[in-house]
Amino acid sequence: MKKTYITLVGGQTIPAYQGIQLFPDSRPDEVIIVHSDDSHAEASRVAEAISRFHGVKDVSLAACSPVDIQDIKVCANSLREEFQNDELVVNITGGTKMWTLGFFMAFWGLPHARVIYVDQTNNAIDLVTAETKRLSIPLEMRLWLSGVNVDNIEYMRFDDFTDEDISACAEIEQIRWLNTSAFRLLTNEDEDVTTTDDGSSLKMNADGTEASIDLYVPSERKPKHFELRSPNLWRILLNYGWLELKTAAEISKMSEVRDIWLGCVFRSDSGNMDINEIDIIADFGSRLVCVECKTWLYRPTDVNKFKSAVSNFSGSGSACFFVANDLMDYSNECDARQICQQNNIGYFNFSDSLISLKDVILQSLQRQNKR
Repeated sequence: MKKTYITLVGGQTIPAYQGIQLFPDSRPDEVIIVHSDDSHAEASRVAEAISRFHGVKDVSLAACSPVDIQDIKVCANSLREEFQNDELVVNITGGTKMWTLGFFMAFWGLPHARVIYVDQTNNAIDLVTAETKRLSIPLEMRLWLSGVNVDNIEYMRFDDFTDEDISACAEIEQIRWLNTSAFRLLTNEDEDVTTTDDGSSLKMNADGTEASIDLYVPSERKPKHFELRSPNLWRILLNYGWLELKTAAEISKMSEVRDIWLGCVFRSDSGNMDINEIDIIADFGSRLVCVECKTWLYRPTDVNKFKSAVSNFSGSGSACFFVANDLMDYSNECDARQICQQNNIGYFNFSDSLISLKDVILQSLQRQNKR
């Protein structure tokens, strides 16, 4: 029996794509994507993903008014008549409530049809039998469906870091506290400094796995010598990569997390220009969590830039968090919290937060899911 997948696409593309997993090898014989004028671009991305990544050749789009009940009935009944003898999965997750009602009424009761809804926790629910199946989707596919060319993203997965790298993070942080000013100059690639005025210096081997640091300690009026080694040392020593990995290590302890990307740099299609960056993108299954890591908030515009990057590259449905490391004075601390609150961004500081980063993220996601 021919296998056909019919899905409704509104503003969200991911549930529409997920439904294909209900077929053996995620490969139906034919796919019909119902869309409105406003969701044509989203429907096209789903169609391209299904063709490109699953090899389904027969994929077509069907336009339908999202609010005109007569047009919806004509569209739904026409598809029912054409495919009533097929093995059907009809995904009514996307689009308007009028779509949901119209397509449910049209396909409910067909002997070989499953009418499904994909909930916020990625469960596909058969609305007739109440059976559920857990669905998944890789992080890069989530971004691709949001309109991001994943070939233009530079990143490193958390799983590619080693225990040595994580141990080196703790050592780097302890070294930094001895002279934060000199350490910042030596480890900020934009500064291009290998020796500071106080005699502090940094040398790294060619493959970035070993470093020698002489850091002047003001309280002792002399430098201290340190040797560092780890497989990805250059990534964590330079540009506060140690704070990103420290934060990602905490996030990785959460059972809900499926994948974590660090140091995500979004490049132009030509590849010769960085458009923007997000320090951490974590896949929590039902949504993406984006994190900006800084020792502390220097400029309010940093928050605006982060919020804009998240909106552009991972979608408005993503959750945002700002993670700081250093204890700030009272006035600045209040400003950081207030700025994040105004921008609907979660806030966490390793130095003074009374609850864990895990609890901050979970509480925030629970509040957003209730909405």
